[in-house]
Amino acid sequence: MQGGRVEARSEGVGRGSEFTVRLPLANSSAAEAQKETATVSASPASSRRILVVDDNPDVANSLVMLLEILAVDVRVAYDGR
Repeated sequence: MQGGRVEARSEGVGRGSEFTVRLPLANSSAAEAQKETATVSASPASSRRILVVDDNPDVANSLVMLLEILAVDVRVAYDGR
């Protein structure tokens, strides 16, 4: 929706993964207008939905607990499947 791009790379099993997210820069006048709109219409955390994916259950569960404290609707997965 923002005109950006997401890339994922890995050198293979056990070598980790790299994720790159590229979002275009907004011009300053549009950014200011958007900032004002975002301040007025910011949605509460409870309307956000986040999927946490990590093969380390301790890390994933810790992040889930933190997000739940912030009243975020969160789900967890411990692998890519």
